Amino acid sequence: VVVVLSEGKSLLPVDCQVPLRSTSAGSEVGIISEDVLQKCRLYLGLMRQLDYEITGEQEQMVQDDFVAMRRESPDSTSGETLHHLLDVARLLALSTGQRRLTEEIW
Repeated sequence: VVVVLSEGKSLLPVDCQVPLRSTSAGSEVGIISEDVLQKCRLYLGLMRQLDYEITGEQEQMVQDDFVAMRRESPDSTSGETLHHLLDVARLLALSTGQRRLTEEIW
């Protein structure tokens, strides 16, 4: 997984964009210090190693969505697309402290 930080649209090609928003009133997302950046790298690295689970119900939800995606865009939706989506969903879930895929995360 490669994380690209950019104040605007990235010049590098990316598969997924996650906009950063401040959770404090009146504060803005600004320049990230090297210390914070290193902590983010460590955090994401640790999240990748945690146990994660997808239940049968969630598997069905993913399967149904993937079949619908294939119907809409058969040329641009592949097994690699599904793998990428599952990987991003896993990291999003784990980064919020959830060990299971939820419909909201998916």
